[in-house]
Amino acid sequence: KINMTGLKVVRLAAKSREAITSNVEELTLHYQVQNVETAENHELQRLLRKRANQNISMSEEKKLMKLIRQSEQEFLKAADVICCTCVGAGDPRL
Repeated sequence: KINMTGLKVVRLAAKSREAITSNVEELTLHYQVQNVETAENHELQRLLRKRANQNISMSEEKKLMKLIRQSEQEFLKAADVICCTCVGAGDPRL
């Protein structure tokens, strides 16, 4: 409900729970990184599509992981509110 106030909300989910969908999926960090296209992440989106088709090289995979980390940091810095569990608060991404 807090996202309806106009605040930018990001929900940080544990890596082990990223495959589980929820009713606030669009607020999760991994969803935003993978699905929200920005002017800066065209290369990230291209590599994600290529990995989905399972034809990505090792160097492209390394670049993809770097771009994902950068994108995660951008979304977290832009957020007004970050939601997480107590365990999630210890995540190195924060």
